[in-house]
This record gives sequence, C-alpha cells and structure tokens, in this order.
Amino acid sequence: GCAFIHGDLLDPDASTRLVAEAFAVQPRLDLLVANAGSFFDRPFLQMDAATWDKTMNLNVRATYFLCQAFAKEL
Repeated sequence: GCAFIHGDLLDPDASTRLVAEAFAVQPRLDLLVANAGSFFDRPFLQMDAATWDKTMNLNVRATYFLCQAFAKEL
C-alpha cells in the first residue's frame, strides 16, 4: 500500500493539491515528511533576486503551506 503523488512545490497551489490527493488515497494519514528542497547554487555576490525568491519559495514558503494544508486535513 503506497502511492506516488507528483507536484511542483514552486506552484503556489501545489501544497493544497498534494495534501488533498494524499488524503484521497489514504484518508488516515498521521505524518507529513517535508523533505523536498533545493538550493539553486550561485556565488554570494552573483545571487540575483529571482534565484533567491525561487530558493525561498521552495524551501520555506512551500514547506509552510504544505504543513498548513496537512494540519487542516487532520
């Protein structure tokens, strides 16, 4: 009993959709493992705002809203 659910966490609606799909497959979930993330490596003096925003959106914003969506389903 396992399922693969795919989503792009840079999509602002992905967190809610992924959690809803997970609960549709397995209505009794007790644990969320938030281990997706990346670092779009740039030297410090070459990091532009778009790359910084992409990094923060994936690693912080998406994780926050993924946890929030999961908590709403409990």
